[in-house]
Amino acid sequence: MAKDTDQSAHSLMITAIEREVDQAERMRALVREAQKADGAIDAGAAVYRAEDVHAWIEQLARNRKAVRPKPWRN
Repeated sequence: MAKDTDQSAHSLMITAIEREVDQAERMRALVREAQKADGAIDAGAAVYRAEDVHAWIEQLARNRKAVRPKPWRN
């Protein structure tokens, strides 16, 4: 593979390691964010129905004024 891409084997390995570390860091951040959101819900944060959120996002994507969905539960 290194020969096919005109890279040294070392350079190819470093690139692969950097990608793997970046992916692992993003996954850890996602898990932390999910745990924080779960705690906020347990503490009484608003919860929205997925269908309402998806419809709202679709309206926003079409450059339309969209009214935010109402919480399903507070």
